[in-house]
Amino acid sequence: MAKKLSKWLHAVLILFTLIALAACSDGETSKEAENEEEGSSDEPITLTFFNADGGEEKTFDDPVAKKITEETGIKLEMDYPVGGNDEAIPLMIASGGEYPDLIFAKGDIGKLIEAGGVIKLDDLIEEKGENLKAMYGDQLDRLRNSLDDPSIYTVGTYGVENAYWSTSGTFQIQLDVLRELGYPKIRTLEDFEAALTEYYEKYPEIDGQKNIPLALLGSDWRWLITVGDPAGFAAGFAGDGQWVVDEEAGEATYKFLRPELKEYFKWLNSMNAKGLLDPESFTHTYDTYISKLSSGRVLSIADQDWNFTDADKALVADGKEWRTYAPLPVTISEEYTSKSLKNYGFAGGWGIAISSTSEYQEEAFEFLDWMASEEAQILVNWGD
Repeated sequence: MAKKLSKWLHAVLILFTLIALAACSDGETSKEAENEEEGSSDEPITLTFFNADGGEEKTFDDPVAKKITEETGIKLEMDYPVGGNDEAIPLMIASGGEYPDLIFAKGDIGKLIEAGGVIKLDDLIEEKGENLKAMYGDQLDRLRNSLDDPSIYTVGTYGVENAYWSTSGTFQIQLDVLRELGYPKIRTLEDFEAALTEYYEKYPEIDGQKNIPLALLGSDWRWLITVGDPAGFAAGFAGDGQWVVDEEAGEATYKFLRPELKEYFKWLNSMNAKGLLDPESFTHTYDTYISKLSSGRVLSIADQDWNFTDADKALVADGKEWRTYAPLPVTISEEYTSKSLKNYGFAGGWGIAISSTSEYQEEAFEFLDWMASEEAQILVNWGD
């Protein structure tokens, strides 16, 4: 069952963003209160939900939403940060008022925990979290906040199983380069450089523009995925952010202090010295980077697939399918093996919390637990 439920909360967020989210007027709230006083069980409970990732308000009334309400007795009313305001959570805390029933705070969850804005879920999971326990299994501990505070405050939105079936985040080379060179074996950085050099010498231009053998994007946060991550993969390290984790010893070291990373950056400097690296790799904007890729003149990149999707689409639309990219998990030398396809299991990270001011804490938890059920996952992924 865990595998079937592996992406349940990710589906919840997609559901919250794409399908309808309920809006209750003051009159409706009053009517609900009256129904509760009269002991009515027909009226659904409306839970307010703050989604730090959202932006477009919807109504909770499409067929899937109605089925969810029918099964759970819960409707959702979504709230988003106005204009993508990064200060939404701090302002929420500073207001000193009531919090939404459910909160997806992303990286600001720590502020809510410190302010006492969200509740611990440990007892609820133990008492009535059968679906959650079945889904997370032995990875439930990865929901815990920290070593100093090992409580569970959020139900994670990352998939429990993260098996990767295609290489992404490593070097990508144009299909035309491979075709022109007879699909050579490219296993190491030396092989990669040799292929680029040979092709570039034969074809220095395309459509009247100078070709760029290798382009990166290190001018903003994307240096993580075009500089830092590829360096780690080339050195045979797993994708553990800016760290190298010794799983047996349970120790982490800062990745960029490792001698293997020094070797990688020496190679990158040599590519620059030879004129094979785009000189604007650490200064151009994302839009400029995508524009260069879309022209078909960038022979290779080091990037995640999702970051250059727009360029891929532009190339295909322009009839330049051979200018799109093939992933190559190359490493510094053959003694290293790329771990870009490693299955990391549940990665922890951000999740959905229940607020300390909610009048429906148990109902909110039961709703989240139901969303972890096989029934719910079939519903949100394939419909009724």
